[in-house]
Amino acid sequence: MKNSIGILFFSMVLTGCLAVAANAQWDRGPVVVYEERDGRGSAQGFGVGEYRADRGELGQLRNDHASSVSVPNGYRVRFCENEGRNGDGRCEERGPGDHNLQYRNVASYIRVTGPSGWNGWGNNGGGKGVSVYSDRDFRGRAQEYGVGRYLAGAGQFGNMKNDDAGSIVVPKGFRVRLCENEGDTGRGSGRCEDHGEGSYNLRYNDLASYIEVQRTGIFGGGGGWGGNGGNNGGYDNGNNGGNNGGFTGGNSVVVFSDRDERGTQQVFSNGTFRNDFRQFGRLKNDDAGSVYIPRGYHVRFCAGEGGGAGEGPCEEWGPGMHNLQYNDQASYIRVWRGN
Repeated sequence: MKNSIGILFFSMVLTGCLAVAANAQWDRGPVVVYEERDGRGSAQGFGVGEYRADRGELGQLRNDHASSVSVPNGYRVRFCENEGRNGDGRCEERGPGDHNLQYRNVASYIRVTGPSGWNGWGNNGGGKGVSVYSDRDFRGRAQEYGVGRYLAGAGQFGNMKNDDAGSIVVPKGFRVRLCENEGDTGRGSGRCEDHGEGSYNLRYNDLASYIEVQRTGIFGGGGGWGGNGGNNGGYDNGNNGGNNGGFTGGNSVVVFSDRDERGTQQVFSNGTFRNDFRQFGRLKNDDAGSVYIPRGYHVRFCAGEGGGAGEGPCEEWGPGMHNLQYNDQASYIRVWRGN
């Protein structure tokens, strides 16, 4: 009984704290690691891939500071004390749920696998987009990219470096183009290669400075390359909603600049986002008009940052597509998971 009560208490505390980590920043993906137990302290999100402290790949999370983790359905994560191949030293693996780590404050290596399958820590691409790896045969650094265009020169490659892509995994419903140069208009030039669903070693290994991801099928544009695309190194889905090919929804909270899910869009994960900290991504201050919220999430919008707590007027929404009551006023956005 005590164990059940403890687990229930931890789940309630972590759910309430997912959005109020002390120094919430843009994250890289859906698996969120915290520096303190019970989902407290600074947080960093991780997408599908391998992350090593000795390469400076832990983002806001400091080396030897992981204490708890939130893992969404379809994902698994491995923590290890050392960075050796597939991790070394004391290791632990976690599946979906909210967990305090057994080996607190020791992780120098983190590996995340996604919804495409679990295969003994093999490199399984998947999740919300195309997974790009720095080495051939799906090894090395990895970064997941949603729908959009990504330019190395604009710092939009996330965990990947310029001229460093060696292999890719393209899930069903996506296609990708990689080009040697960004092009004068930011639409790719030079030697390019296109790939649909499947796993590939790149023909032009270690050349890509431009990556474009599109959806295919019923929702996707599937037209020519070089349309409106994402920014922030794979952290958002770009501006492909509303008038630009149809919004597909998915498992992320998406805020739109205009009503009826139109205009510029920005994806937000668990956390608190403040305009005065420049955490709104492509969305401007006082520019939120509508929101898409997937099942299991809630969002609060406030006109003022309120020192990180938000201040009125405020409004809260659960799952669904909503036009905001206080249109074009939000300077504070909080996203959390809950029933």
